[in-house]
Amino acid sequence: MLSVTLGVSAEVLHSTLSGGNPVDSALVSIFQCILGIASIIIFVTMKKLNRNLSSPTIKAELLGWKLDIAYSLGMSFAFFLSLYLEKTPLAFLAPYFDQIIAVIIIALILPESIKILLRAIRDIFLFSPDKELIEEIKGLCNPIMEQYRFVPVFYDITKTGRHLWVAIYFQIEMGSLAVHDLSEALKATNRTVNEKFHNCTCELILEP
Repeated sequence: MLSVTLGVSAEVLHSTLSGGNPVDSALVSIFQCILGIASIIIFVTMKKLNRNLSSPTIKAELLGWKLDIAYSLGMSFAFFLSLYLEKTPLAFLAPYFDQIIAVIIIALILPESIKILLRAIRDIFLFSPDKELIEEIKGLCNPIMEQYRFVPVFYDITKTGRHLWVAIYFQIEMGSLAVHDLSEALKATNRTVNEKFHNCTCELILEP
């Protein structure tokens, strides 16, 4: 997706330096509008069917459709405006409307493409998840740990592909640990985290 975005950027730059791209504005506006509506339908359908999956490939595909939607509707609006622009003192901008809207869309989409790339690299090399995810997991697990009077010391969180591994190192306030409490706390943390993040495994590790 990142390479496609950069390729489109190069094409836009080449077209701009070549003097723009004069076309039948009305025809292009209608075509891009129809294309944008069709892309919205496909995007919504894909997002609904894959809402329970966490996959960089799916996210990249959805981002591609999001780019198509933004580009198509942006082009439709731009060419619609260019019909009236030709009758104003800004008529000299009409041939460049295509490129101007494309640059705006790329500027909005490129950061998201880079984020997806960085997330995929993080998953491949087993880097720690981002701080927001760690804090969210802590927010889910800490109340359960407090319920059983366990004191969390350290969270070791790793993501391998679609699976999330959470190891919670904890200490106890009392002099002994009931096996039943440990078992129930383990079930509760796994159940709670899996309701939010699918394909997740929690472990509770007692620290001396």
